Amino acid sequence: MNKLRCILALLLINLALFCLVPPFPAMGQSGHQDEKKVVILISDYIGTGDLINSHTPNLDGLLSQSGSGLMNIRSKNRYPSSSYMSLATGARVGTIENAGLSYNSTEGVDFVFGLLDNSTASSLNAANLFSLFTAAKPPDEGVVNLFIEPARKYASSYNPPYQVGSMGWEARELGYRLAVLGNSDTHQLVNRNSVILAMDEKGIVPQGNVSQDLLEVNPSSPGGLQSNHDQIIDNMQRLLAVADILVMDLGDTSRVETNRENTSDYIVVEQRKNAVERNDLLLGRIINSINMEKTMLIILSPNPNKEMLAAGNFGLTPAIIYTPGSEPGLLTSATTRRPGLVSNADLKPTVFSFLEHNYPVRGISTIKSDNSLQKLDQQVNLFTQLRVSRNPLHYMFMFFAVLGIAVGALAFIAGRKEFFRHVNYTVYCALSMPLVFLFISFSQYFSLGWVMLLSFGSAMLMAALVHFLFKDPFDALLFLTLTTAILLAFDSFTGSRLMLVSPLGSDAIAGGRFYGIGNDYMGILLACTIISSLLLLDKLKHLSLKPSHQALMGLLPLIVVSVAIGHPSFGTNMGGFITAVVSMGFFYVIVRGHKISLFKILLILFLAIMAVFAVAQLDALLNPTPSHAGKAISSFHSGGGLAVLLAMIKTKLGILGSTIYHSIWSLILLLLIAALIMLKHKRPNLMLQLSVHDKVISQTVKILLIAAVTVFLVNDTGVIAAAIIVLYLLDSLWLTLSRSSYQGRW
Repeated sequence: MNKLRCILALLLINLALFCLVPPFPAMGQSGHQDEKKVVILISDYIGTGDLINSHTPNLDGLLSQSGSGLMNIRSKNRYPSSSYMSLATGARVGTIENAGLSYNSTEGVDFVFGLLDNSTASSLNAANLFSLFTAAKPPDEGVVNLFIEPARKYASSYNPPYQVGSMGWEARELGYRLAVLGNSDTHQLVNRNSVILAMDEKGIVPQGNVSQDLLEVNPSSPGGLQSNHDQIIDNMQRLLAVADILVMDLGDTSRVETNRENTSDYIVVEQRKNAVERNDLLLGRIINSINMEKTMLIILSPNPNKEMLAAGNFGLTPAIIYTPGSEPGLLTSATTRRPGLVSNADLKPTVFSFLEHNYPVRGISTIKSDNSLQKLDQQVNLFTQLRVSRNPLHYMFMFFAVLGIAVGALAFIAGRKEFFRHVNYTVYCALSMPLVFLFISFSQYFSLGWVMLLSFGSAMLMAALVHFLFKDPFDALLFLTLTTAILLAFDSFTGSRLMLVSPLGSDAIAGGRFYGIGNDYMGILLACTIISSLLLLDKLKHLSLKPSHQALMGLLPLIVVSVAIGHPSFGTNMGGFITAVVSMGFFYVIVRGHKISLFKILLILFLAIMAVFAVAQLDALLNPTPSHAGKAISSFHSGGGLAVLLAMIKTKLGILGSTIYHSIWSLILLLLIAALIMLKHKRPNLMLQLSVHDKVISQTVKILLIAAVTVFLVNDTGVIAAAIIVLYLLDSLWLTLSRSSYQGRW
């Protein structure tokens, strides 16, 4: 009886241990086998229109549970491999043309773009070649990039240098395993750029299959091959058993694009539709084969197709991200701060912040909103039409600027006061244009011709209204500059919703700036604030305030505007912030009536530098994706700041030189300077006369000149802001001469 009890007790203990203690993982399996997974699906060269025009029930079902948006996939050059490299590194970079040339370790290599002839290569597999090129031993079941060394050399020569294989390296450091599956090969082309996403710094992916065993022959398919869905699903299940992150190239849409040279465009569109629908069938099988409660599913298209490029969209493709437990909506990120828009820099933090609870950088999140493909397509059309309209509308603004210079110069040279009526109207048109452009986005840029006509007519109408309402040109100038400054500052504090889609705002396709205030409106805001503040002070001169009190009152609007321009949560324009702080210093000195000494200049510059460091520190501490200044401060703290700072300065100087050479604003700036020289030559005592009769304009000219020089020196595209500030300066002079002419003082 006692023996029986002992046996039963032992059985119960064993049963309890069996139930409570998990089995040991099999050898070679990931330590995260029962944890979260990330599957990245690559369906390249597709746009929102391709998805809308195709029958995709599985994608539609996934979309109802996912976040969707447009991803800016712009890289530094047009090689398709560069988009993959930008996604992997989390920065906009470029790489060599064939950076993704990769094979299974055991796969035979017939030809490596001239490195070997066929007779030599036929006896070598990828592992042999990889060891020959890198002196490294690849894993038996892995994938190797045979062009890793040229890609690394190219990356090291970049400014600043970047790390090839960044995603693979970081995954390894965090203890996660990466795998890659699929290709976009044809009979004539080896296309395996997806390996760039998964490889580490050595060009190795520990697990994967990118061979042509995953393909099946189909003479009616582009390139003669198509993805074998059964093989892909079998390999996917095998790889997900040992990997935490799986990059899958679905392949068929890429084959349409890379084999379109001899195909009619309308046939290419039909082939892409068929490829999208084949991918949708595969997506349905993928969804049924994975644990959707623990798997993040990301669908990306790293490159635009030819039709998208022809329409002007070289940077925005659809992105869909399913995250377990998240509500559907529009994708956004700290990089863009805009609903429905994310960046290629967001992929890596999105993946690792999902897998790693304490990952320091936030990735893509979802805002509850209409996330239909039609909504995304409307956004694409808006950004594309804005890009098409941008240059013509810029030229219209420049036309009014040049017209104002010419008419003002002719009136001044002729010396006939009746001409100044035309000068006033032309100036009002030029100063009305930034206001018109702030609201022109409500037209959705439906037609370039009509939008130009609407802009032109609105500026002319507004100028006529101002001309009718204000007999004194100073009152008109105050109204236009104060209204512009208030609206721009308010828009900056509320997310820059109007500026971002204005012709003078940012370009979501080019991806130069996703949020904050750009240099065009920054220059306008600074000029308008300085002019309106001084004119308001002049209106209050009957109060007999002390010069120090006047200066402090005038500084208040500039302080508010400097926050709107430079704060990390608002304008995030560091060059503009520096200019605003310097302008404040000289504003105080000039309004108080003090002379500008070397000591005061050095003191103002010192205070500006301290203010910049304070804001950069705030940016580094509070902003998950800090600006260049915030990154420099963080790099200083981590020990690499000087090198990063020098690289940033070098980059900024390069951009400044390129802008000066290529931008038409450089010509406008030269014309403005020529007009100022002409004024000085014709009237050498002009500034002295202004200081006696129109002291407020004398002060305005001095402060705006200092602001223009400062912004030109400290901003990478400062020539634009400088030209705009000088434009406001010269227009203020024309109105002053007009007013004085009617008063009989000139």
